Amino acid sequence: MHALHKILVYVPEVPMDIACSRADMVLNIRDYAANMTEGYQGYVFDWRETDTAGRWSQIFPENVLLGSEGTSMIERELLEAAEAQKNELEESIQSLAAWQNGNVPQMAHNLWNIRADSTPDNLSEYLAPYMFLKIGKLVYGEYTFDSCFYDTCANTARITEQTLEKVNAAPSEWALVLFDYHI
Repeated sequence: MHALHKILVYVPEVPMDIACSRADMVLNIRDYAANMTEGYQGYVFDWRETDTAGRWSQIFPENVLLGSEGTSMIERELLEAAEAQKNELEESIQSLAAWQNGNVPQMAHNLWNIRADSTPDNLSEYLAPYMFLKIGKLVYGEYTFDSCFYDTCANTARITEQTLEKVNAAPSEWALVLFDYHI
């Protein structure tokens, strides 16, 4: 399964020569984003394309969007990622609500009584703990395949109003790097 991951980079943190060309700046930012997320291999992705946007190259011929060249694309991509995260959260909550007819005390009882060495009776007993975990990770801002976003400056996968505000307040200091992840 593939997903487009959006990596927000605070450009002043990227090691590079101040007088470097645009092409060198893009390369340095891309390399920085790849280095800042490489530790997630095996957890967020099993392999990825970082030189281009991979399957999304037709939409993004260059996979580094510079805020200094306009924030509208970056803002649109951040809003799209935030909406996707919200949808993941809502779908997970709806899945949980359907289990045990939304009876939270019954859910807690059933989850607590699933033994680690037992085989759950039905698929929902497998899915419920997974959904609780997924919800927690999304709300907490843990970087996962499903979050599709990572802020290298704040070390979070959570997109908030403050994320958008900081990018809009100093657009030239931000870049968004687009990678094709596989899991």
